[in-house]
Amino acid sequence: MGDPVTDDGRKVDLPVDIKGYWAARRNHDLYRVASGLARSLFADARSAIDVGCNVAGLICELDWIGRRVASDVQEQLTANWAPVRNVSYVAGDPRKLTFDAPFDLVISTQTAEYVDDPAGFVARLTEMGRGLIVAASYGVPADLLPGSKHAPIGFQTFRDWFPCPLDSWHVVHHPTNRALPHIVGVVKRSHPARRRAGAAAPAASAARAPAAAPTMEAFRKHVLAHLSDLEILLGEIYTALAEGQTGFAMVDGGANRGYHTRRMLDLPGCRKVYAVEADPHLAESLRTSLADRLAAGQPGLVLVARALQDDPRRTEIPWRSSDSHIGRSSIVSDNPERATLWQADASVSYRAETTVPATTIDAMLAGEPGPLPFVKLDLEGADLLALTGATATLHRLRPVVAFENSSRAPEMHGLSVADIAARLAALNYVPMDFLGQPMTEATWFGMFEAFAVPKERADWLSARLRQVTARRMAER
Repeated sequence: MGDPVTDDGRKVDLPVDIKGYWAARRNHDLYRVASGLARSLFADARSAIDVGCNVAGLICELDWIGRRVASDVQEQLTANWAPVRNVSYVAGDPRKLTFDAPFDLVISTQTAEYVDDPAGFVARLTEMGRGLIVAASYGVPADLLPGSKHAPIGFQTFRDWFPCPLDSWHVVHHPTNRALPHIVGVVKRSHPARRRAGAAAPAASAARAPAAAPTMEAFRKHVLAHLSDLEILLGEIYTALAEGQTGFAMVDGGANRGYHTRRMLDLPGCRKVYAVEADPHLAESLRTSLADRLAAGQPGLVLVARALQDDPRRTEIPWRSSDSHIGRSSIVSDNPERATLWQADASVSYRAETTVPATTIDAMLAGEPGPLPFVKLDLEGADLLALTGATATLHRLRPVVAFENSSRAPEMHGLSVADIAARLAALNYVPMDFLGQPMTEATWFGMFEAFAVPKERADWLSARLRQVTARRMAER
């Protein structure tokens, strides 16, 4: 039976549907994204299997792949799949099935969370093939998913199902309810192909051995070689902070083009994200980057085109926008020797000085009821001013704050490390580096990014930072 179900209108055979199962799902984001990922990342695949397929036609759409298998535990689906040419249906438990050769791509959507041991199930999938696309519900309450044995599923839980690193993950709408999210994980070259030479395959449900704690020097070198890892680690921290919370808000200060804004908005339970971008040129880029969200009336997206600083009476502030490195645009300080963070760097040039609207975090969040688990600041040296202007917020809502920690910032704004440490201590906050170590004056500038964490959450953040940084370095 043919039906124009592919994105470009090609006709492919489909299994006989059951009560409109595939008709209700095929155009939803989960399957469109999975299809797009397969086509873009596995264009050279010659074999693929969809495990736990039911009568979903996703494997049918991958018609550039010669060897295709649909598999499910339901023997009675053999008749439904019989009309589909070029796709073989195999009934049985995937943990017991054997095949003559590994697949180039293994797909499994809406299946892992319904088995007793999802980590063992995903480990078996990695043994079946060299690439994975695996999806599960994301933060959806158990009472909305009859039969799910592990809902609600947060990012850390999902990630821990995999015995190898994820290359990427994507949050999309649930297949049958666009108000509910799904998470799709991708492994482009999975275990065992990604194992180090000579390493033995882990048992399906074996716990990972903890990675050795890195030194700050090693971590700094790693980040300088892999700058994107810093953003990934930040994402892991605020994702973990959000788990189990509902109706929360977050702040993306220095939002740039919205990398973190998007991810924050997609967290289950997120009510609002304040995306702050003062630079006029970047603010326009941010609006363009988020045009799809704005056009769709994304609930909770608040764009704030103001500079975050410390004086609630100030409504405008001097600003220099860089025309060579747009991300290095910033407030102009009162110190002529260090007017901007990058003043002494000849490679950084600026447009003519101007003024931009200004506010404080306290003013911006005066009506915010919380919870506010996380604030991200990347303000090119003005982070210290923004923290000073957030005293009431830190006292009232107790967020974890990630801030840029440049050694040149105190000089820029006439502050000392002792001043900053004393202000945080007065709020019962602990300055902490990316390795989960409390910072002292002697170790303050070991890394150019740092955290300010409420004392009551310091042990949790310290343990989580040690875990994620060690794992990320080991995965590289």
